[in-house]
Amino acid sequence: MSEKTTLPFDNPVSLERPKSKRNTYWALLASLCLLAPILHFSSRSTLPHLGCDHHKIYSAAELASAKCPAQPPALDIGHHWDPNTDEEYAGRAARRLSKAVQVRTESYDDMPLDPTDQRWDKMNAFSEMLEDGFPRVYAALDHEYVNTHGHLFTWKGKDKGLQPILLTAHVDTVPVLQDTLGLWRYPPFEGTITVNGTDDTPGTWIWGRGSSDCKNSLMGILGAVERLVTEGHTPERTVVLAFGFDEEIGGPRGAAHLTKAMTNRYGNDSFAFLIDEGFSGLSNDYGAFVLSMGMAEKGSVDVEIKVENPGGHSSVPPKHTGSKPTSCTIRPVC
Repeated sequence: MSEKTTLPFDNPVSLERPKSKRNTYWALLASLCLLAPILHFSSRSTLPHLGCDHHKIYSAAELASAKCPAQPPALDIGHHWDPNTDEEYAGRAARRLSKAVQVRTESYDDMPLDPTDQRWDKMNAFSEMLEDGFPRVYAALDHEYVNTHGHLFTWKGKDKGLQPILLTAHVDTVPVLQDTLGLWRYPPFEGTITVNGTDDTPGTWIWGRGSSDCKNSLMGILGAVERLVTEGHTPERTVVLAFGFDEEIGGPRGAAHLTKAMTNRYGNDSFAFLIDEGFSGLSNDYGAFVLSMGMAEKGSVDVEIKVENPGGHSSVPPKHTGSKPTSCTIRPVC
């Protein structure tokens, strides 16, 4: 493991509530508010499923049974449970995300498949940061390293007969090209916290690589679990947290090994539901903050096209050839 990193999570920082439509700080706090009641969900029944038969006419009773159950009341109604009104807690959450951004965890296309290779040693610093920053989580949950740098947390529930739920995120980020450093408003790995930094970024912002993809989700998940653990909560069903470390380059070392470990332990189709990275945009619409829930995410596919034509000479090509000249314009994407 690398040298311990000092993490001043509790240093004071002044926070001002944002007014902008897009704000990574509010997205982080929204994830805390969203995940806490989900983790506290304790229904023993499986949600009804109406299927996808568009021609069937459902009865009023069937439609009523398919409604999502009401969220249970918060375990603690104290003012400190709401990060929107607790400056100390909100400040701690912002500083945690800032520190997470400062730990460089870039993954590159040419990274070795062997996670014990020294090029992956930088993930050790992030692991140490999590352990130092969330001691209550590590004390209350079972923690395992999967394939050296993957994290698998298990929060055992009261009822072993209920399917567990799964919350996921990833540690790594995409790289930053040296030639683009001058295009960044703030350095990409300083985790700068600004309050009304510019005219177009009012309120509190956390800047840097990973602040929205997706160290914000990772820190939000652990923050919500920590809050519930602090209040003495034990979930009705088991909660599993799985954090990979090479998602940006396909996930063969992280997500693939985590999947295998969980499948061996729980079996196929064994989770009640999961929450992945998705989209966590926050907007101010019609005078209210609205959190957009991502229900799907882009994938990738490699396609190989092979065309076979009769032989001949290019000096006398047929009407339809095996290839057609094309032109394209390459534009930089920042």
